[in-house]
Amino acid sequence: MIEEIYTAKWFNEAIEKTKPIELQDDLKHEVILHLCIMPTEKLESIVSSGGIKFYTVRVMMNMIQSSTSKFFRMFRNYQEIGDINDINEINEINETYIEPLPIDLDCIFGNTREELYEKDMLRIYTYQFKCNALELSRSVGIPYKSINRTLQNAKNKVKCYLKQQQQ
Repeated sequence: MIEEIYTAKWFNEAIEKTKPIELQDDLKHEVILHLCIMPTEKLESIVSSGGIKFYTVRVMMNMIQSSTSKFFRMFRNYQEIGDINDINEINEINETYIEPLPIDLDCIFGNTREELYEKDMLRIYTYQFKCNALELSRSVGIPYKSINRTLQNAKNKVKCYLKQQQQ
């Protein structure tokens, strides 16, 4: 049954209509994988009711357009993180990609070790990688919860600073 869907003309035409073209093969395989994983009874009931075309196209659309789908996280997220194993690599990234900040982070964060760490994490998260905390965690090897907590503390400090500046 899965093989028939994989080779069906309507299925391949639907895949060919998706953009970007580079992801069509990946999308095709992910949709088939989705069908293989689902319970056989459910797949048979969808096929017997005649809703397999609608179901597979709906799955395709969800995968390609939803920013929370597994497919989006695996294939559509174009940010290249790279492996950062050395502090020298981070310094090179800082020198290469640093953008002028709209606020001076030195005014917000002190010189304690913890505050310097928060400032650097916020700068890397916001201005260098432009990625989410999970990807940052994977790239630098620091646990996600630790990075998330640090970023929340840093964001709260920035918010407080901006509120003080407005008053």
